[in-house]
Amino acid sequence: MDRYENLNEKELWENLASKDLLERVDSYRKLSSKAYFDGRYKESLEMGSMARDLLLENGRESFHKEIASILGSMTEILEIMKDLPEALNTIDEAIAICKEYGDEDIGSYIRYKGRLYFKDKKYEESLACHKESLELPDIGPWEHSLGVDYLNIGMSLNRLGRFSEAEEYLLKSIDSFLSEDEDEDERPNWVMQAYGEIVETYVGLNNGEQILFFAQPALDWWENQGVRRTCWWLKYYLAIG
Repeated sequence: MDRYENLNEKELWENLASKDLLERVDSYRKLSSKAYFDGRYKESLEMGSMARDLLLENGRESFHKEIASILGSMTEILEIMKDLPEALNTIDEAIAICKEYGDEDIGSYIRYKGRLYFKDKKYEESLACHKESLELPDIGPWEHSLGVDYLNIGMSLNRLGRFSEAEEYLLKSIDSFLSEDEDEDERPNWVMQAYGEIVETYVGLNNGEQILFFAQPALDWWENQGVRRTCWWLKYYLAIG
């Protein structure tokens, strides 16, 4: 969800009477954003729906990219509202539109669907989404490309108890994060997420040596970040390693 600064809400409501379609759509989207960041999620969803419907009524083909983007934002709201079934239905609409018009953003929406399935503990479905995303171009600068895909696949495989397969993908994830030319401030966060996940893999494989190798640097990192819950289970794994 984009955050717009210095919004004049009164002016946005007045703009809804405009004869200009895109001005009305823009106002609905900004009103949706304002409600979202104010914690008024139901209202935010309603404003997003109005923007989507306006575009659908006035040219699905002409505005397919914008419609998919709105559906992605609506999915985010539904996720926060803990309505995962409807969130999955909504992201499916975005994916369908991308497929219909060959939109290159489709990979990001399929990844999002995979994360929703994971959150819903549907790990086979999540795995299928992330494997599909490997075959698609990634144009989202926020996605860190292959590293995130490999990490998500490894996480799903861990939850399914397929630890040997998880190890393969998580090692690829770590290699990818270490080799990617990304922001140095972001790199440790991604690497240590993958380290923490692969510790669980080695617990499943009963490999004490590798537990110690990955858990200690992960623990040092997360202690510095003040994330107590993660530190607790890493200390536990170090104790049994």
